[in-house]
Amino acid sequence: EIHVRDSLQFELKSEFSNIQLILICPETEYIQQLKSTCKNKHNILFTGQLENPEPVINRFNVALLPSYSENLPVSIIESLSFGIPVLASDVGEIRKMLTDEDNNLAGTCIPLTEKGIPSVRHLYDNMKKYL
Repeated sequence: EIHVRDSLQFELKSEFSNIQLILICPETEYIQQLKSTCKNKHNILFTGQLENPEPVINRFNVALLPSYSENLPVSIIESLSFGIPVLASDVGEIRKMLTDEDNNLAGTCIPLTEKGIPSVRHLYDNMKKYL
């Protein structure tokens, strides 16, 4: 699985070299470690937690929420309210949040692997639809 992940990261870098990853999240210990690891990556922006995320969300082509567990994530509500499609793990109530009354999806639900983590291959394949 590590080889697949590394291969996909290379594909993403070469195919989407102009992509920018914007992380809107509180400053947790994990985020601080991630910032330290990514300090020389100019295409990754950490905004911290925002009182009004609208100006940042409006820059998105697609919102990502690859998660192990969620219930009713506010980030999906915010993204959809600005017309931004969402790629999110198929956990909790996310599928219902992304599905309208006619069974149309406002994005894509990413299945979890046997290990219970979001499928990197599905995430990559679906990102290509929006970028």
